[in-house]
Amino acid sequence: MLAAAVLVFFLCWVPHQVFHFIQVLTQLILEENCTILEIIDTAMPFTICIAYFNSCLNPIVYGFVGNNFRKNLLRLLRCSPGGATHPHMSISSKMSTLSTRTSEALSLTAKSKASSDIK
Repeated sequence: MLAAAVLVFFLCWVPHQVFHFIQVLTQLILEENCTILEIIDTAMPFTICIAYFNSCLNPIVYGFVGNNFRKNLLRLLRCSPGGATHPHMSISSKMSTLSTRTSEALSLTAKSKASSDIK
């Protein structure tokens, strides 16, 4: 799987790096050839798109090539029998639990303050 991810990364980023290197060389040499400069200026946006396309390909590579990634993703989505035995709490039940705990904490704080005032 690592080889596939590295290969996809290499194939996506090499065109951009090559054109960027040529662009730097033309600036250092002060190249006056307009054809080369036009080719570089035209190609750079496309090479940047190809390079960023690597980020779109990574999940696909990991999904198809990585068995462990696929197994854990399916378990995370609970499409697999090896998934979690208890369902995740909904946001409303989490908020309710938080509210209950906050109320209990405030109640305990008030009781301890009242008992310290009595002493």
